[in-house]
Parts: sequence; C-alpha cells; structure tokens
Amino acid sequence: MRIKGLRDILLFALMGVVGIVMFFYVIVYKLENPSLIINANPSPATTMKERAKEMRERIAGFMMRLKKDPNDLEALENLGSIFLQMGAWDKACFFFERALKIKGGDADIEWDLATCYFYMKKYAKASSMLEDVVKERKQDYAARFNLALIYGFYLHRKKEALTILRGLLEDKRTPSDIKKQAEEKLRSLEHK
Repeated sequence: MRIKGLRDILLFALMGVVGIVMFFYVIVYKLENPSLIINANPSPATTMKERAKEMRERIAGFMMRLKKDPNDLEALENLGSIFLQMGAWDKACFFFERALKIKGGDADIEWDLATCYFYMKKYAKASSMLEDVVKERKQDYAARFNLALIYGFYLHRKKEALTILRGLLEDKRTPSDIKKQAEEKLRSLEHK
C-alpha cells in the first residue's frame, strides 16, 4: 500500500508540474506572440540536441537577467520551473526560495517548492509549503489531498491526514477524481 501512496503523490506532483509548465508556456507564448492570431507553424525544436541547446539558451538568458537584477522575479520563477522540469530539485529549490523571499506568500511558488521538497524527501518542508498553499487557496483540493498524503504516509500524522481526507469527502465541491482517491487513501490509512 505504501508504494501505491507514493505513486499517487508522484502522479499528483507530476500533474502539478505539467500544469505549471503549461501555464509558463502560455505566458511565454503570449509574450512572444502578443496578437490574437495563433502561429499555426511554430518552429519547435525537433531533436533532443536542439531541445537541450534551447534549454541552455533559456537558462543562460535568465541567468543574464539575474546578473543585471538579482531580484528579477520572473527570471527566478522561470529558472525554478526549468530546473523543476529537468528534475534538478535542489537547483529548482534555490530559485523558488529566492523568488518566495522577494514575493512572499505566493501559493504557486509554494506549490513548486512543496514539489521540490517532496522529491528531495524533505517531507516536513513540503507539508509546510502545502499548508501555506491551503491557507491561501482554501479551494485547492489537490493541495489538501497531497498534504493529507504527506501527513499520513510520510510524517506519521495519521489523525490530521484522516481529518483532511474526510473533509474532502464531505465537501460537495471536491472534484470527483480527488474524492475517489481520497476515499481510497482514507481506507488505506484507517487500516494502517
């Protein structure tokens, strides 16, 4: 059962990362293409070598911006996101932590940090970030669910995990997919 719980956490973290990547892609696309006309023939990198070169260029560009302005929030967040996509958790953490110090109390950055901390097995820090996300976005059902999983399966805070999972099940607004998984995890934790 423990492996299944980890798989679910990783799946939700991956879904969060994909959502973040999509969000940043849209922002970057809109900055590069401010008109309402969608470029039907973008020139995406087609080979791994080209993608790696493109990634290095993006990193170098954001690093140059940071050299000019160490508090460039957009550059910090983008570097964090790039390293998050690459699975370089410690580097992503570095940039997200700096961004959070500048911006303070930002649920998106805290979510990204929670993801990094989780993969680095820093579960207490991950839960702390998710607690902040839940405080800021009470209707963030995925954050509440992931917080419950970390509490129940990694921090031995079963009672708190059960409370969160029951709350998700009782809340009529909880999306059905999260509700279904909350039911499964609730049963799993009750028999643990």
